[in-house]
Amino acid sequence: MPRTAFVTGGTGFLGINLLHALAAQGWELTVLHRKTSKLTYIQDLPIKLVEGSITDKASLQAAIPQDTEVVFHLAGDTNMWSKYNDRQREINVDGTQYMIEVALEKGVNTFIHTSSIAAWGEVKGVTKEDTPQLGASSSVNYERTKWEGEQIAKAAADKGMKVVIINPAGIVGKYDAQSWAQIFFALRDGKMPGVPPGDNSFVHVDDVVTAHIMAVDKGRNGENYLVTGQPGTIQDLAVAVANEMGMKKVPPKMPKFLLSVPAHLMGFFGRITGIEPTMTPEIVSFMSRKDYAFSQEKAIREFGYTSKPWQEGIRDCHQWLKEEGLL
Repeated sequence: MPRTAFVTGGTGFLGINLLHALAAQGWELTVLHRKTSKLTYIQDLPIKLVEGSITDKASLQAAIPQDTEVVFHLAGDTNMWSKYNDRQREINVDGTQYMIEVALEKGVNTFIHTSSIAAWGEVKGVTKEDTPQLGASSSVNYERTKWEGEQIAKAAADKGMKVVIINPAGIVGKYDAQSWAQIFFALRDGKMPGVPPGDNSFVHVDDVVTAHIMAVDKGRNGENYLVTGQPGTIQDLAVAVANEMGMKKVPPKMPKFLLSVPAHLMGFFGRITGIEPTMTPEIVSFMSRKDYAFSQEKAIREFGYTSKPWQEGIRDCHQWLKEEGLL
């Protein structure tokens, strides 16, 4: 009998990659999508598409098959513009609550909750899973809501359903046009006045997909698993993107206080025009952190996890963007 899974966020960057991997392994997949979702990259897969929303509990009760073995809950709002904070809370917090409640009702065996390194907020040094999380007090709504979503998921770990939390670093790779791929467009269009000075950790999307699948059998109930690659700076990322596009220079590295001025102005005019800005105070805060790194030791030890160079993800993303006529 094939293994069964219900997937949220399947039309997003990570979700598309996960669905392709699961389908190749013969999983029987039910995939939630909204009426407005773009299905282009998954419609030819051997999956069952069901319409609904994680913010509509009744639609989830109709969509999730009884006794589904695994739920992969990838859906989330990664926005970093305060204008959309209410929507983000509804998706990341309320949506997770509904997903947990319905999964328990349906007798789901294993719930894989996709969170983020963002749940730790502005930590310092090499962060591990037992490093105290600061996301609850972050000034960035995305970090606060990812932390809250985790608490909801963890609370279900003692209710008869295994809950495993995956915390990816900055994901790069094919099918991304909305996340870190935005740097391609910002550099192309001259909309990056300067490169934020921060540190970060990046990871190829293929490795994040593999970790999700490994977590089904190898993940321990109630545990977090950081899924990262090699550390790098935002400058490293910008240089890698520029190299892929054949650009010889990137904007200069700029201190946080200088970037904050155009970020606030872009946010102000964005509210007037309705056009989402390419740089916001939240983005500047997140991308200006120093001494900010994440360990992959636990995933290596418990999953047998490995990671390829994240620069390969930049290459894969660039190639796909060109194939799609987006660059």
